[in-house]
Amino acid sequence: MNDCIGKFAVSKAGHDKEVCYVILSREEGFLYLCDGKYHTVEKPKKKSYKHVHICEAFVKEDLLKKVLN
Repeated sequence: MNDCIGKFAVSKAGHDKEVCYVILSREEGFLYLCDGKYHTVEKPKKKSYKHVHICEAFVKEDLLKKVLN
């Protein structure tokens, strides 16, 4: 999996099916996701990368910097 931080991801499975997230970080087999409402930057959702569809669209770089800082 290539570098995906800053991309959008849509949940394919679970109670949050079809929810759109922004990928904040990743570790082996998992992504940390933020939706801005229930899962903030301070408390991201941990989800298996197998359960999300990673979109090719990125969050604008200046907005991503603000979110991560």
